[in-house]
Amino acid sequence: MNQLTNPLEIYRLLPKTNCGACQTLTCLAFAAALINGQKSLRDCPHLEDKAIEQYLCYVHSE
Repeated sequence: MNQLTNPLEIYRLLPKTNCGACQTLTCLAFAAALINGQKSLRDCPHLEDKAIEQYLCYVHSE
């Protein structure tokens, strides 16, 4: 299984609105918190199911 360790890999899947609805200041901060296990993809109210599927496929690809 590939392990994501770079927040930029997650950031490219995010809406990049920096709205703060996920309780982080920016989408890049959200991506870092996601990698550190502090946030879940479902914490972003703007993230579409397709982006979540992309992320899960990327993480679970061998």
